[in-house]
Amino acid sequence: MAIIQVRVPRRRALNVGEWIIAGSLRTAAMAKRITHTPRCRALAQRFRNAPWVTSGRAFALSRPARAPRAPDGEDWIHEVKRDGYRLTAIVRTGAVALKSRQDVDWTRRLPAIVRQVAALGLDDGQIDAELVAIDAEGRDDFNLLQQTIASRAQAPLRLIAFDVLRLGGRDLRGEPLLERKSVLEDLLEGSPVLFSTHLRGHGPEVFEAIAREGCEGIVSKRVDSTYEAGATRTWLKTMARLEDDFIAFGWRAARQGRRGGLLVAKPDGKQLRYAGCVSTGFRQHDLVSLAGVRRSGLIDDGALSSGVTLPVQSTARGPWVRVAFRGVTADGLLRHASFKGIRLDG
Repeated sequence: MAIIQVRVPRRRALNVGEWIIAGSLRTAAMAKRITHTPRCRALAQRFRNAPWVTSGRAFALSRPARAPRAPDGEDWIHEVKRDGYRLTAIVRTGAVALKSRQDVDWTRRLPAIVRQVAALGLDDGQIDAELVAIDAEGRDDFNLLQQTIASRAQAPLRLIAFDVLRLGGRDLRGEPLLERKSVLEDLLEGSPVLFSTHLRGHGPEVFEAIAREGCEGIVSKRVDSTYEAGATRTWLKTMARLEDDFIAFGWRAARQGRRGGLLVAKPDGKQLRYAGCVSTGFRQHDLVSLAGVRRSGLIDDGALSSGVTLPVQSTARGPWVRVAFRGVTADGLLRHASFKGIRLDG
């Protein structure tokens, strides 16, 4: 995903010709090392009516719903959907913790990111963000991110923040989105933590521009939306590349004229719904990482079809995996599925 640098005056609305990903890419060397604590307190005062948070708890994350097309109109802003790992940065009494979308603690895995968040000088806060790896062409690369975290490659890791849930002891989830983003932009100015910029309106045009660049898609958000825990229709994701996450639960036996492959499913209430077989895209280290699934026993998928549900207990140990595909059949099975990687964030 390209990092597109657009130089525009602050606070001026951007037009479609200036669509952006994360503003200027500021490296740690370029960023000024400043302490924001007094400033953050001042920013928090902009929300004098926001309730105080006394427990220091972490808030549940919001999840965008999938949409077939990008919404239009000035009631929506649009951000580029990043090809990385969702992380929330939680600061309590000055100590930074990083949690994945499944609440897995990543603090020790990412000491450089912890230092970047600590440099903000917060005493209390929670920031919603995405962790990405940047390749030589300035694009997000999910595989490169996995390889870098596993110490099999070296690439710059960047935390790109798109929302702030708590700041200076105040719960900001009930404030309008644009107000929260304004506070976040001020907070991150001069910081190595990047701010996820956006465009307002022109959703279809923004999506077409993103798609031409080969990006994953966009996330559209209502400008007046509060921060809702869990799935919400006030955040919508429109995908330019068909990719999704599934639970691996078994390995299909190879037959003459047919490859073996990874069987995947999607959560459906308290069960899992069979989604198909992934037969391509595996590298040697992927097969090593999936050894547990492969050892669990070969499965003849002849008895599996769309709509088949599986007991959660039988698949609880299967990892989450990311899969690219060209479409979905009328009965809900993946077409031309290709393996992208095991999700390390739970």
